[in-house]
Amino acid sequence: NCFTDDTTILNQGFTIAGNRFVATKIDKEDFTMIGKGRKEGNKWSTGPVTVMKIKGAIVFAVGNSEVQGGQVNLAVAHIAEFLRDAGFMP
Repeated sequence: NCFTDDTTILNQGFTIAGNRFVATKIDKEDFTMIGKGRKEGNKWSTGPVTVMKIKGAIVFAVGNSEVQGGQVNLAVAHIAEFLRDAGFMP
């Protein structure tokens, strides 16, 4: 679990659907992980990724290399807020 011990993910990165990412920030209070796609072995772009753990789900979005990381963060935050309001978040 990257929110209890982030050392491994910060050192080795993480994979979503076979695509490799580098973790650049892990917020243990908000259960949010921010990163960027790796160039090697990645079918998706090298753009930003945001992952948020909520009660009952993991919300993530990956932007292409032209998208700002803040835009991806906002998109995930809005989806998580919607789900929280629907009862998926404590």
